[in-house]
Amino acid sequence: MQPSTSATATPSPTGPKTTGPGVRPGEKPPVLDAIAKEHSSTGALEFAVYYIKALDWSLATTDPYLLKQISAATCKTCEGYVKALSELAAQGGTVQGGRIRFRSSRLFDGAGDVTADYIVEVTYTQAPLTRVFPTASPSNDSTTPTTYHSHVFVSWGGTSWRIVEEESSQ
Repeated sequence: MQPSTSATATPSPTGPKTTGPGVRPGEKPPVLDAIAKEHSSTGALEFAVYYIKALDWSLATTDPYLLKQISAATCKTCEGYVKALSELAAQGGTVQGGRIRFRSSRLFDGAGDVTADYIVEVTYTQAPLTRVFPTASPSNDSTTPTTYHSHVFVSWGGTSWRIVEEESSQ
């Protein structure tokens, strides 16, 4: 009998990683709560907060799974996060530090450059971040905590919210 020559597909992940270099003991991935699933202004606000928590978890685990689940295909910032984390993981690298501390959120009254159902103004502080590689010197992306003031653009996609874009300033 000859061995099979058919390729075996690598299974897709069915959830976010639960461990990683930045995960604190006992910490679990963020969960999208019921309010964030509601098609309302409060739901949009809570969904934007969840996005920041998902970004934080993605950095802690070097796993963009949660971001992929909530990002619209048109979100360039989301695509950048997913690509950077995926490439780092493919190289065997991890993120050291970079954890995010959520500060505040509110619905933004003004207009934005991006079409969305709601704009949520979010403020968070990110710890210094270093990318660590198995065979190269670490890359310090930042050396001091940075506070961001972001506009998170969210739109309802029929049955759930999606992140359409994020625009940040320091």
